[in-house]
Amino acid sequence: MAIALGMEPVRALRLATINAARIYGLRRMGAVAPGWEADLVVFDNLQSLIPQAVFHKGVDALKACEKITPVTPNASLQGSVKPAEFDVTTFSLSHFADDREYPVITMLPGEIFTEKSTIMGKDIALASGDVYLIAVLERHHGTGNVGLGLLRGYGLKDGAVATTVAHDSHNLIVIGTSPEAMNAAAKELVRVQGGYTLVKGTEVVDTLPLNICGLMSSAPAEELIGSLDEIAAKAHAQGVLDGIDPFISLSFMALPVIPKLRITDMGMFDTEKFEFIK
Repeated sequence: MAIALGMEPVRALRLATINAARIYGLRRMGAVAPGWEADLVVFDNLQSLIPQAVFHKGVDALKACEKITPVTPNASLQGSVKPAEFDVTTFSLSHFADDREYPVITMLPGEIFTEKSTIMGKDIALASGDVYLIAVLERHHGTGNVGLGLLRGYGLKDGAVATTVAHDSHNLIVIGTSPEAMNAAAKELVRVQGGYTLVKGTEVVDTLPLNICGLMSSAPAEELIGSLDEIAAKAHAQGVLDGIDPFISLSFMALPVIPKLRITDMGMFDTEKFEFIK
């Protein structure tokens, strides 16, 4: 991208290699020299930078990958989605008082940063299609912790989206247009023990299980990528806005170190003040 915008190619490569290695104190990395680690990407020109070969520590990475033997994850890696009991009331609008003002996470297309906005409790139900319910359920130890909040800028028209990939704690995060849809999505991820799911109304449209700790899949890469593209396309067809990845962007809503507003299983978190919002 830098080269396409006019940066001199060797400078762009230097910024991405030796400069990055030096700033992070990665010794003997980031340059081609005797005694340095042979992590190399080979190009046929300095404009398009299409990789012709990749070497890691001097070994052809593609050939090394071809020798990997697929394994089946053992049972201990397949039962980690175990939140405390929940139902429709867990996600209910009755948690919001009419006469109080509430913070709203405002998503930005193409960004993982968010902005802050607010809404009065009495206006939440009237803002359907603009303001969504978002919840994070602790899913590792059955503590019963649930953070319930509000979000703008997602675009979903009817239903819910949920995932167990939610940095960094990887709890169960769900966003929806109604408590009923959110409950259905969360139940589906408990059933398959993690992954991505899309609900319309209260019916499951599609689910992509991630059978290793609800974070990874043992499926072949080609199959997994195809499934990811398919469920994302369905979510966009259901209204999720262009510039918003239906699942990856949702994962970052639970990461309480990025400005400005996030949500965890302990509630809404203001990252600028670094405190939970009471």
